[in-house]
Formats: sequence, C-alpha cells, structure tokens
Amino acid sequence: MDVRNQLLVDNSQTNAMLIANYIGTDKAKFAEFMQLFLQTHYRVTQRASLVLNIITKQKFELVEPYLEQLILLLEPKTEVGVLLNIVRMLQFVDIPEELLGLAFEKCYHLVA
Repeated sequence: MDVRNQLLVDNSQTNAMLIANYIGTDKAKFAEFMQLFLQTHYRVTQRASLVLNIITKQKFELVEPYLEQLILLLEPKTEVGVLLNIVRMLQFVDIPEELLGLAFEKCYHLVA
C-alpha cells in the first residue's frame, strides 16, 4: 500500500482504520508513516493524525519513540487539526517523566 496516496483518497475513520491495520505492528511501516506525518504537506499530515490516534490507542509502543518529536510540534504555527490530534493522542498515554515538563510548557503556551 502507498500510505501517502491512501491518505489522500478519503478523510474518514474507515480509511484511517485501513491504514492503521496495514501498519499493524510493523516498526518499518510505522517509521515510514511517521516520516510522512512529520515531513509532508498539511493535508497529508492532517489525515495521518487520525491514523496516529488509532495506532496510539492500539499500539503505543510504536509511537513512544516519536513522542518527543510530536510534543515539539505543539506550536502555534502548527495547523490546528494537527495540534488537536496530537493533544488528543497525549490524553491517552502516560507521558514519560523526562517529557512531562516539555509537554506542560508546550500545552501551556498553546492555551495562553
């Protein structure tokens, strides 16, 4: 599956589940997915954020190595849809102690 093209097909829960199921527990597929999420156009990132939420709920161990990068995206310049999905994702995880301060600071500045 070409994940980027599949993300552009449809912005639905069904499509997001299809992609999440394709990635499964494969670390290599997830790494490619995260590269798309972190380095591509807003539309792709926005749609990928729904997939990220699904994977976070099902297989957080895949997401955990990228947690700091995701927290660092919590900036006012980041698109609102992406911000909302990252914050939504964070509510379902135990943020490691070493990242709690950074997460608090980023979220505080978003609210302020």
